[in-house]
Amino acid sequence: MKIFKYIIVILVINYSIALSQKQSDNSDSVWSIVIPQGKAYNIDMKQSIVNKYKDSVIKELISNIGSYDLIIDTIYFDGKDAKSFSIISGLVKFNVKPGNSRDIEIRFSPSKVGIHYAKINFVTRIGSLTYDIIGEGVEPKLEVMSRLIDFGKVVLGDHKDTIQALTIKCISHEPITILSTKHNLPNDKDFSTLSGGGNFTLNPGETHTMDLRYLPSSLGRTSGTLEFHFAGVGSPAIVQLFGHSIGTQIYMEDDSAYVGENKLLKLKISNDGNLYLGSEVSHYEAKISYNATLLSAVDNNLSKKLESTSEIINIKGQWDKSSNVLAEFEVKVGLGNSIFTSLNIDEFYWTDFNGDKLDIENEKKSGHFKILGLCDEGGIRLINPNTSVSLLNIAPNPSDGNVCITLSLIESGFSTINVLNSLGQVIYEKSFTEFTGIENIYLSSELLASGHYFIILKTPTITKTQKFIIYK
Repeated sequence: MKIFKYIIVILVINYSIALSQKQSDNSDSVWSIVIPQGKAYNIDMKQSIVNKYKDSVIKELISNIGSYDLIIDTIYFDGKDAKSFSIISGLVKFNVKPGNSRDIEIRFSPSKVGIHYAKINFVTRIGSLTYDIIGEGVEPKLEVMSRLIDFGKVVLGDHKDTIQALTIKCISHEPITILSTKHNLPNDKDFSTLSGGGNFTLNPGETHTMDLRYLPSSLGRTSGTLEFHFAGVGSPAIVQLFGHSIGTQIYMEDDSAYVGENKLLKLKISNDGNLYLGSEVSHYEAKISYNATLLSAVDNNLSKKLESTSEIINIKGQWDKSSNVLAEFEVKVGLGNSIFTSLNIDEFYWTDFNGDKLDIENEKKSGHFKILGLCDEGGIRLINPNTSVSLLNIAPNPSDGNVCITLSLIESGFSTINVLNSLGQVIYEKSFTEFTGIENIYLSSELLASGHYFIILKTPTITKTQKFIIYK
């Protein structure tokens, strides 16, 4: 009981002290509610083409005219045409310091012709600020027919033209006058107008074509714009222009020859590289391929290999800047599985004095090689009129019993030639392990009786059959 009495006494004393302190509080502090103050204004987005959009930065749209920070939690649109307006910079919370303002980027996307009306709301910590926003949708007068014209790859120092490129069309109900055409950035120097520029008038439904040129001044891909200026919303109408300049053109020269001949094939550069390639260019490396049944490199020091029916050679050399011939190599021409072959440039690149590969893009153009002397009489034959040599040809045909079979191949590997009578019996055969050059096979009247005979030539890649007749 004594303990409880002491507790009660202590509580009474503490309460008395507290009460006396409260009654004697002489504080002069003043308490007040702080209200930030913001201000904006009504917005007119002016005119924009229907189903297009116009972005505008509205300067100092929201201002803090108070003495405390103004925190904007979000901005949103409501009202009849709210969907036609949007904030480009996103609805991110931001703070405006006293005496400062904030620019806001707004997009207007009219969906119809006429006035679009909505409300723009700035949500703060103490409420919303609401203002009007309007814009007008108008019909387009001009349609860009070719929004992008790409000239593709062009060798530096050369040029490429577009002839009668379709650019714009008048889609207004009234004639429209183009006040000027202009090439503009980012590259306003490499693209030019050959014809169709200046000022002109288009009637309703009328289109306009132009002749344009791309003349590259440096390596790499570039772009520019072609602008059509006119009085009205949507000016200027813009066509995008693109071009890609490469170092130079590397190509295999087209050629032809008769079977059995040797031919010098050439790898060439199309222009004076001194003008367009840097001083660091010193050497080159190339990989060339072609049909191995038609052509075979005769230089044993040349690096070459066979893959299926293709012979692939590797060429390395120093660039002689005084000549457009990079390399020459000799091939032998023979009977194969075709009378044409592509001279393919599978790889090509430049190297510097240290042998390091340079990052210079080149246009590679394959060549074409053709076997001369094609004759269709008596079956397809290849005849060389210069040396009177025919391939898998029988002379004379018909014969009185003595015939000469002439053939020529360049491919290595096991090959056979068989002569069969009309019963399919082999009366003569010969095999070759390394069959190159021209081969003459003589058959006498002692071996051949009157009748029909067939010659069958088989190589690793082809089989050819020809018929001949013996009369005695």
